[in-house]
Formats: sequence, structure tokens, C-alpha cells
Amino acid sequence: MYVGDKWTAQDNFDTALDKDGNAVSYSQVEVDASQVDTTKPGIYSVMYTYEGVTTTAKVTVKAKQTTIKAHDSTIYIGDKWTAQDNFDTALDKDGNAVGFSQIEVDASQVDTTKPGIYSVMYTYEGVTTTAKVIVKEKQTTIKAHDSTIYVGDKWTAQDNFDTALDKDGNAVDFSQIEVDASQVDTTKSGIHSVTYTYEGVTTTAKVIVKAKQTINPTKPSDSINGGKKKQIVSSHRSYGIRKPKKVKAYYK
Repeated sequence: MYVGDKWTAQDNFDTALDKDGNAVSYSQVEVDASQVDTTKPGIYSVMYTYEGVTTTAKVTVKAKQTTIKAHDSTIYIGDKWTAQDNFDTALDKDGNAVGFSQIEVDASQVDTTKPGIYSVMYTYEGVTTTAKVIVKEKQTTIKAHDSTIYVGDKWTAQDNFDTALDKDGNAVDFSQIEVDASQVDTTKSGIHSVTYTYEGVTTTAKVIVKAKQTINPTKPSDSINGGKKKQIVSSHRSYGIRKPKKVKAYYK
């Protein structure tokens, strides 16, 4: 038996016969169990006597090796969690390993949709241990901005990236960000999307690619009169001079 187990001297008694071979009930047997102490490990003797005949039984009291080990943990809102995540090991009273399926679990307090500190209890053969589950709010964020460039300009996805934080609020380097810039084509005008993802959080930035507007220079002579050549015609005018009238002459 094990420390703390219930025990009576009758547990070790089997049978007794009188001198005629008739069965004798336990109540007629004289018992000395004064040495037995079920609160301490040890080997104890119990004596059973009837009509001058005595027999002795040994009661071995062992220390229980029953144990359950579990650990505290920190998770974030929305994370998947089961009570088995915090369970480590369990042993029965003889020190043999016990599977999680044999453990009685009370995880009724845990709510992974709200920040808080919750208790989970694991029980086996009267032994209970408690683990804490700390549920935190995720601080994961990614910030990026829209931009405008022109056809042929150099551009990388990092140009639109601003900052990122992990679930604990620590800064995250751009090299850790998953980027999808497959839609961006800097050789053609248009509005293109770039997505930045980290730990399940995604943000999108727009890259506006514009066509370059160039102006061709014109020749000075063509710039007169809207580029039309004007034909200059010189003319001669006489001022204040009258043309002589023609006079007809008659002769005899």
C-alpha cells in the first residue's frame, strides 16, 4: 500500500478454522496491528491469533511517487491553444509514466479571445498541479506608404516600407517582412499594389507609375506666327506723285 491509503487489519486476513475445521469469522480473531503506521513508508507486522495459533502478515507502506508537472505559458489573442500545451509529465504512485489522456483537466477558465491570466488544473490520483496561461494582445503592425514614380525610375519595395512591430511591440527589420511586389511594372504607367506581411498581418501600399511628359524644342524661324512661315512680299508705293495724264495730239 501507499502512504495515505486507507487500511484495516481485515484487509490482510484471509481465513481461520477452529479445531474441528469449521470456519471462524474475522470478528473471533485477536488482532495486533499496533505497529502499522500508514503515514510513513516502512514494513510493518500484523499478528492474527485464534485459540493459541498465531500468524503474522506484513504490511509494506510505500511513498507515493505520483507527480504531475506542468508549466506556465504566454500566448496571444487568437493563437491556437490546448491544455496539453502546458502539460509536461505525470507519474503514477509506482513512478511509471502516465499519458496525458489519463489526466483530469480543468481548463474552463481559459479564454484565448481576451487578454488575462488564466489557471489550468491537472489532476491524477488525488495529486493536482496548476499552470498559468497568460493571454496577451498582439501588437503586430506593419506601416507602408503610397508613392508616385515615373516610367523608368528606379524603385524597390523597401522604398514604400515604413516600420513593423512584432507581437511584443519590438521593431522588425525589413528583411523579415514577406513582400509581394509582383504586380509592379515600372516600365508602364499605372497604379500597382505592393503587399507587406508579417506574422499574419498584411498592409498594402500603392505605387503610381506615371508617364514622363517631355517637350520637343522648336526652330526659331518656325516659332513665328505659330510655326507657320510668313511670306514677306515687298511692294513699292509712291507717295504724293501723280501719274501724268495721257494727252492726245492731232496734226494737220
